[in-house]
Amino acid sequence: MIHDYTFREYYHIIEEFLDIVETTDTLVIFGKKTEIDIGKLNQLYEEYKVIVDKSTVPVGTAEKVTEIIKANTTYPFDVVSNPEFLKQGNAVDDFLHPDRVIIGSNSDKATRIMQDIYAPFFRTGNRVIVMDVKSAEITKYASNSFLATKISFMNEIANLCEKVGANAEMVRVGMSTDSRIGNKFLFPGLGYGGSYFPKDVKALIKTGEDYTIVI
Repeated sequence: MIHDYTFREYYHIIEEFLDIVETTDTLVIFGKKTEIDIGKLNQLYEEYKVIVDKSTVPVGTAEKVTEIIKANTTYPFDVVSNPEFLKQGNAVDDFLHPDRVIIGSNSDKATRIMQDIYAPFFRTGNRVIVMDVKSAEITKYASNSFLATKISFMNEIANLCEKVGANAEMVRVGMSTDSRIGNKFLFPGLGYGGSYFPKDVKALIKTGEDYTIVI
């Protein structure tokens, strides 16, 4: 069984779950976390645990979480990245029937535990993709940024169509029949928005700057 560890205002760990944690193999962290909150995880267990980061986080976050926890506990643990891929308005169905599940893990033991957790959701096919932690962290940013790029590109094409007298909708249909392109996120409009695309694009650009790569 896996329990969600939510955070109150100011992201303090809910103390009522302390007793439950001792019976589980996995701690799941959603949302923002301060160093103090992560440091308190040593109060939640006295045996091996897998710390699962569900948030969309910059590359290298799992390493920082590992360092913080190590400084506060001597108990064994592994940190894995398990990013969400939930579409707005379709979150429940995406959770129950995901296109894929990304498990970023550098530990065989942690990987086996995560695969066991997701096994009931993939009885008719295995769509669990296991990779290293940093690859999992960047996969979420890369996916959302690519979708945002498709939206922005189609808007540029629509602007060009308006100038030259072409029909943007017909162009969209002609493009979308190519299986390499697909028909999703190709509708011109106001642009992309929501809570993820804008920040993820900025985060990907910032990560590139940190490593002297222009994106």
